[in-house]
Formats: sequence, C-alpha cells, structure tokens
Amino acid sequence: MSGRWQAIYLSLCLSVGAVFLVFDLFGLSWNLTPSLPQGLWMNTGAFKATEANRGQVVKFCPPDTAVFRKAREDGILRRGSCGGDYMPLLKRVMGLPGDVVQVSDHITINGFSLPYSKVQPRISKRYPINGAKLKLKDGEVWLMGDTEDSFDSRYFGKAHLEDVLNREDSAYVRREINSR
Repeated sequence: MSGRWQAIYLSLCLSVGAVFLVFDLFGLSWNLTPSLPQGLWMNTGAFKATEANRGQVVKFCPPDTAVFRKAREDGILRRGSCGGDYMPLLKRVMGLPGDVVQVSDHITINGFSLPYSKVQPRISKRYPINGAKLKLKDGEVWLMGDTEDSFDSRYFGKAHLEDVLNREDSAYVRREINSR
C-alpha cells in the first residue's frame, strides 16, 4: 500500500473512531439491527426497576455466559464495549419482578400473550428454553425486541438489572416496526 493510501486509510479509521467517541460522549447509540426501529437512540437516564414501565427501551450488556458466547460464535452478536467483549443490545422491558413468564411457541406474561413473540424454531433449536415457566424475582426483567426475529429473552432467558445500563428513547429512527 502506498503512502497516500495509508494516509487515506488512517484518516478514515480516525474519523470513524471520532464519530463513535462523540456518540458515546453525548449518550447516543446507533441501532442497525431489526430488533427495534433502526436509527439513533439517546440515553435518557439510569434504569430503575421501581420506576420501570413495560415497553421502555433499555441498553443491555450481555453477561459473559455460555449462551451469549455461542450467540457471538454464531454471528448473532457482535464484539463491543461490554464485559466479555459484547456489543450492547437495545431491548424493550416486557416483564418486571413478580411477573410470571411462560415460554412455549410464543411468550405469555401473567397469562397475556405478547405480540410478535413467536419462538422461531431455527433459533430455538440452538438456544432452547422452550417450556420454561418462571416468576421474575427482584432484580430480574424480561427483554424483547419488536420482531419475531429478535435475539432476546425468548432465547437467553431472564436478564439481571445489573446488566441493564440505562433507559433509551428514540432520537431519530428510520421507521417504527411492530409498535407495541
């Protein structure tokens, strides 16, 4: 590679790095996945279970467990800034402490079926929690995406509040999908 191309490559890398640094400084996240509307999301403060609302979008750091390592190996998750080198995920809080969650071919919470919660056989074969029925304890939440193709609690189970970084609201999104 000639010196000119090296300079162009270095400038491009520094520019991309600067964009991500500015995003981080201003509490912005860019969602490119179909789990939630694609676009720019903004940190709107700490997530507290006592103030939680169903449907609230949160930024979640996957813990370094076997199911998340497998998901990264399968190309479902990318490398990123969370412990274990995972990219943070944006998900909706759909289950709160005290809720009863049933996983079958779809998700029910407290006996009510969630829309867009069909369990996808191609995913559940690799990440089976089908048939689970559990009551969420203090410090636990159930996280879902807005599409049936989302990698969420249907496949990794309950999430712990210590792994939820903050609340997020849309700053600029391309489109709403399967609005709840």
